[in-house]
Amino acid sequence: MRSFKQYIIEEQQQRPTTLGDLVKIGTNMKDADFWITRRGSIDKVGHPSKEFNKEHYGVKVTRPDVLDPRYAYYMMMHIANTGHYKQHAVGSTNLMNIRAEHIRNIPIGM
Repeated sequence: MRSFKQYIIEEQQQRPTTLGDLVKIGTNMKDADFWITRRGSIDKVGHPSKEFNKEHYGVKVTRPDVLDPRYAYYMMMHIANTGHYKQHAVGSTNLMNIRAEHIRNIPIGM
């Protein structure tokens, strides 16, 4: 019979690694490595910034041994520029929003 710990380890091995496994995401995070625009026009939402804004999602890399924070910033810039958030954004035509899950669930190839 499997222990609970063995079950968790097996589940993690079957599930692909996501960005949420390597970072902490939240609003009003002054100590974040960078911030992602949470609310705005469809062209602005999801874009990373190096400037703190309490309304944006702060992204703090918790596993710097696996993911460099500087690389993560440019990775998020690429993801935003490819239109990833346009398909996930919700809201009215002038004010779109993304959820933290849209960032956390980005698969990371390891």
